[in-house]
Amino acid sequence: MTSISARRSRATKIGAAAAVGTIVIAAGSLVLGANMIYNSTEGNTASAPERRSSPLPATPNLLLGIVTDDDALASAAVLTLSPNGAGGSIVSIPANGAPVRPSGDAPAETLRTAYADGADAALGLAATSMLGVTFDQVVSIDVDELEVLLQPVGSVDVDLPADVVSDIGGSPSVLGEQGPNELDPDAVAEALGARFVGDVTDADPPVADENAAALWDAIADSVGGGLDTGAAVGVDVDNGVTNFVDRLWNGPVSSRGIASVSFESGSDDDEDDFYVMVQRSDVVLVFGQVSPRKLAAPFDGISVRLIVPFADEDVSNAEVATEAINFLLFANINVTSVSTAGAEDGGPDVSRVEVVNADAEPTAKNTLPTLVGDVEVVDAGYEIPGIDVVITLGDSALAFYDVD
Repeated sequence: MTSISARRSRATKIGAAAAVGTIVIAAGSLVLGANMIYNSTEGNTASAPERRSSPLPATPNLLLGIVTDDDALASAAVLTLSPNGAGGSIVSIPANGAPVRPSGDAPAETLRTAYADGADAALGLAATSMLGVTFDQVVSIDVDELEVLLQPVGSVDVDLPADVVSDIGGSPSVLGEQGPNELDPDAVAEALGARFVGDVTDADPPVADENAAALWDAIADSVGGGLDTGAAVGVDVDNGVTNFVDRLWNGPVSSRGIASVSFESGSDDDEDDFYVMVQRSDVVLVFGQVSPRKLAAPFDGISVRLIVPFADEDVSNAEVATEAINFLLFANINVTSVSTAGAEDGGPDVSRVEVVNADAEPTAKNTLPTLVGDVEVVDAGYEIPGIDVVITLGDSALAFYDVD
């Protein structure tokens, strides 16, 4: 199997900050244009007179599948509410994403094949396996139902990476042309529910996922600072996609895709000509901010919260975070919470490692310097349930990763 393309998601600025003194992890943002993805804690509670607890935020999420008229999965996205329950984020994920690479000539097991085999339940299990993220709800809807959800948003301006192509009645049809478009809710729903047919254009098959990401970006842009949906504010949301989306549209919404690599299928039994593998570091970068409580810790090693606070415009905090995440994951260290908002004073001279769980101190002193460079190890003096160590990268990390 050969790699067709390695697709990097568009440049991002990602954020969250630790409040000085209270150790509350303040609301941060993943900035895509004017959009923001939030990350915070719920606030401090006293677990002992001398030690505070700062739990990571409760951010309800919903895995949304868009299906064609013949009930095939066309696209998928993870919707997550912000910590205050108004607005949030949309992360587009590939419908042809595979949790594992197939061996030999075996057909790829993807989100699309999982949905075909077992509807929402199987889709949720496959997406959790692919992303390492758990979901509060898994819902699939058709184009007509999506159009209703998009009505409050109205028309959107979108620059499509490629023609939107669908197999309608067995005949390939171009529903939207590459380039700038103004689409009403009906057209947006049709585009997100379009099943890509690869022989209509000269573009690589993965452009279907790029089109979906562009469409969700345009929807988020149109929501702007939020729509007055009349929905109650809060994270206690009843089941159902309508209730969830009403709260999502009720505040600022951000959107982005997940970096991935596409491969040609090596099996004649595959319905599609390609499958997609997501990049683990990008999954951690995104969902470590959006829904840290729901991001899995697959390794036996410690779990860390990674803070990248540089304020230098010549330093991409997202790229530095990705480098650090790759090193940490390679050493079987879990990264379950991430923030990259630039602090006013930037990063410290030497990376600071705050030990939350005393059992993690040997790893903090002996292993982390080989992964992030020189560190200052201190006792955190507070607790974050599920987190053993908090790493705040400093200039020593930039030197270690050879960042100019």
